[in-house]
Amino acid sequence: MSEIAETVSDQPTPVQARPRDWGAVALRVLILGVVLAGARTTYRGLHDAWDHGVPTDGRFNWLTQEAWGFLPYGLIVIIAAFRISKRSLTTLLVTGLLAWFMSTDYFNLDEMGMVVFVIPFIQLVFVGAALVVMFTFWLLRTRKP
Repeated sequence: MSEIAETVSDQPTPVQARPRDWGAVALRVLILGVVLAGARTTYRGLHDAWDHGVPTDGRFNWLTQEAWGFLPYGLIVIIAAFRISKRSLTTLLVTGLLAWFMSTDYFNLDEMGMVVFVIPFIQLVFVGAALVVMFTFWLLRTRKP
């Protein structure tokens, strides 16, 4: 009976805070910087596309195009906010850089058409691939006993 009394107690146990991992904080700051730069490039690219004749009326108006264009960056920020490993954060950083690189294609194309919708789709494929890589890291992690 005394063993149970020792292990079960009504007294609160003190909560110890985890030490801050400054490497992960630095990676999150880099990811945020890359996402902001990519979102700015996307914004400028969309306005350039609209100036060159991409329609902004009808079913896919300007708001829908902007929401679709910024969706990959929003997902990257949301995923980076979770408590994940530095390896996974590095994967997100590379994904953000790839998405930013894809955003520069808005300026290089003469015939825009559906490209306004294809570029964010390719960026979402990058985000999906990053999630697969991060899941693989999670499966291969070493468990502490």
